[in-house]
Amino acid sequence: MVIGIQISSLEAYLTTPQAVDDTLRRLKDMGCSHVQLQWIAPSVPNAAAGDALRAHGLVSLGVQEKFDAAIQALDRLIDLNRCSGSTELCLSGIPERFQGTIGARDFALALEGVRARLEKDGQTLSYHPLWKDFRPAEDGRPMAEIVLDTLPDLTLVPDTCQLIRAGLDAGAWIERHAGHISMVHFKDMLSPDPASKLAPVGQGCADFPRITAACLRANVPYALVEQETWDRDAFECIKEGFDYARELL
Repeated sequence: MVIGIQISSLEAYLTTPQAVDDTLRRLKDMGCSHVQLQWIAPSVPNAAAGDALRAHGLVSLGVQEKFDAAIQALDRLIDLNRCSGSTELCLSGIPERFQGTIGARDFALALEGVRARLEKDGQTLSYHPLWKDFRPAEDGRPMAEIVLDTLPDLTLVPDTCQLIRAGLDAGAWIERHAGHISMVHFKDMLSPDPASKLAPVGQGCADFPRITAACLRANVPYALVEQETWDRDAFECIKEGFDYARELL
């Protein structure tokens, strides 16, 4: 399993072509080789992001965005994948209008529609469930599980923090979905409470030795360190989490 970084952690440093180049250079200097792209400012040309990746020898594993934001910018995100040499578009979160049993099924059908659109461009779809997606629908099933029952072949990008906030055993959930996971986000927080602050990976409540072992048993190819909010230097936090995750392998 390769340890990489989800660059949403550094959104504040992705606002101009030069800032993106500097950020990717710093990630490379940490020893990072693989990234997932998210929240690069729309004003940054996609070609500039791709050039920066190549200049620093970084591999893009794909692009992630919230569902509604992705629908509004689908052509741009498809082009960002193309410019970055990647093919996976990961959509996160069930919007409020898709709540409930029927809503979760409708959301799955909406995902299927996006997947069909991506396939025309030689790209693929994955789903990143948020903790609220695991709230029970009227029939008692978590909405995320209704989505997966409707699209059993759907590729998944689980997030350890989101799973724990949902009250789930992150390692067990990952193993249960072995064979359908393209990457896992390694994210930590001070407590399982959804309002808890995030922490560098390995400095919070998540049991990463156990989670890493589960990922290895499930043949997860990539684990991406992530921390979107911080109380001190963002690059320092990401490096601490990245170094810790690599030591687990």
